[in-house]
Amino acid sequence: MCSSDLVKVVAGPVRDLAEIRMLEDTLATIEGVERTSLTGFADRSAQIELRLSAECELVPEFQRVLPSAFDVESMSDDQLVLRLKAG
Repeated sequence: MCSSDLVKVVAGPVRDLAEIRMLEDTLATIEGVERTSLTGFADRSAQIELRLSAECELVPEFQRVLPSAFDVESMSDDQLVLRLKAG
């Protein structure tokens, strides 16, 4: 669960800008996500900031909307680090 209104999501590995944009667009479809913003790219991982309009359970929502499986490497109230699996 994330209780902060801003959450940083670090997700990787990603191959290219098209995959990053798809990830950003997909996360934007989650109810409670008001806005997404790509804030960086390093070590084949995208850093995307989510502005939330309400407290929500992000991990189950990510499982619902993302086209591939992932592992949660770390999680706090204001950051999630995801290791995306090839799908």
